[in-house]
This record gives sequence, structure tokens and C-alpha cells, in this order.
Amino acid sequence: LLIFSIKIISQEPSTLKLFIILSWFPIFTTFSYGQNSIFFLFILASAIKCLRQGYLFQSGLLTGVLALKPQLLPAFLIAWACAGKKGITGILGIIISISSLVLVSYLFMPESSQAYLSIVKSELFQIEKVSGFSYAKQHTLMSFFHLLFGDLVAAKIFCFVLMLFAIYFTRSIFIKYKNNEHLIFSFGALLLPCVSPYLMIYDLCLLIIPALVIWDEFKFSKIFSKKIYSFIWIVIPLNVTLLIPLQSRFLPWSIHFAELGLLVTFALIVNKMLTEDCLSIQSKT
Repeated sequence: LLIFSIKIISQEPSTLKLFIILSWFPIFTTFSYGQNSIFFLFILASAIKCLRQGYLFQSGLLTGVLALKPQLLPAFLIAWACAGKKGITGILGIIISISSLVLVSYLFMPESSQAYLSIVKSELFQIEKVSGFSYAKQHTLMSFFHLLFGDLVAAKIFCFVLMLFAIYFTRSIFIKYKNNEHLIFSFGALLLPCVSPYLMIYDLCLLIIPALVIWDEFKFSKIFSKKIYSFIWIVIPLNVTLLIPLQSRFLPWSIHFAELGLLVTFALIVNKMLTEDCLSIQSKT
């Protein structure tokens, strides 16, 4: 599924890209922990293919499959909404997809479906109350500010403000690049650390989408791209294994360097895309 996803997303798939992606820590943890993130990567890759061929509704239907892992859905739903009128078709597809999943689940697995909804309702937006939950292992705005301030109220306020900024700049990107709908999935993935209530390290494998799209279709300086990618590749594994444990031993607060790196990456990409015409000739045609 990973190989197929890369071939679908990338305009220029190669063995080198595959090996680089396999070396990324979130990919390793996906396989190591037996998680299903690669499946959702493949679903989104298929949705990108539909979108590139002009099938917005079908792309929305595939996006709706993320309801199986609801913490991933808000970012892509927001990205579709930021796409303007064209996004309405996709959102309609998402709604129908989710409704169909709910209907089929209740018809064939009523007890399991009810238990699933109960867990989502009680835990997803109060995840900090779940036994064994750790902000240090999360890659969200809430985890960043909670580790920094140690105060949940202050963390929620800062989180909400930055979330609004992220959504505003995403909308600005879509206004400028209005004929490039597949950016929905690139910025949906980039929004994950900004708007998701719960995001583990293996979920970050969805960032492969913007990494490949930006590398292939935008005329960023390759040096600029390599610096961003190298920083993210290094800081994510070091954050949980070394940086946060080291800080917590000597300080009453911690800086979540992985989340900080993701936020800085989002800001740099947005700034580059808004201040320059970054689309390659190939993408424009």
C-alpha cells in the first residue's frame, strides 16, 4: 500500500523517494506498532487521484473513510471547506460516505457501533482524562502549549488562536491557487498538527502527501525543501526519545520540538506560497 500510495501521489516516483520515506520515523512506528496509518494514506492517495481527474464527489467519498479514525477527519474537512465552491461537492461526498458507513455499521454491528460512538463522545475531546494519556507523545497544538505552560486553560486559548490563523492562511492559499484542488489533501495533512485533538507519531505518515506534492509540483528551491525535510526527519524521533525526557528531568516545563518543527514548517511553506508564484510549469498545465 505504501508503494502504491507513493506512485499515486508523486508525479515522479522513484526508488530513492521510497527509501527516504521508509527511513522516516513515523513510517517505522506505523509498522512497528501494527497501526493502520498506511491504509489511510492509501485512501487519501486514491482521493488525490480522483481529484486530479476532476471527480470531486468521489474524492469526497474516499475522504469520508477517515471517519473510521475520527481524529484525522477535521483537518481534511476544514481543507475541503477552505476550497470554496468546489469544496462543497467534496463535503457532500464526505457526508454521504460517513452516513453510509454509519448505516452499514448499525445494520451489521449495532452493539459495536454504539460502543464506538460512546468512546468517541466520551474520550476524543476529553482525551487528557483517559488513563495512560501523555501529552509528550502527542503531536498537537494542545500538547505543545500544555507542555510549555502546564495549564490546560491557557493551552486551549493559545491553541484556538493559532488554529484560527492556520485556517485563515489555508484559505488564503486556496484563493491564490484556486485551480489546484489537490492542494486540499496537502494542506489537510499540514493542518493535522494544528486542529486534531489527538495525533500519535504514526499518524504523521500522512505528511508524506505534502512532502511529495511540494517536491514535485512547486518550484521551491531544492535547498529550501531539503532543509525543511531534513529538520523534520531528525527532530521527530529525537523529540520523544531524548529531548522531552531530558527537559522533564531538569525543568518544570518542556518544549515539544517536534510540534514546534511542524508549526514552523507550516509557516515557512505558507509564507513561500503566498509571497511567490510557486507553481511549476508542469503543474500549471
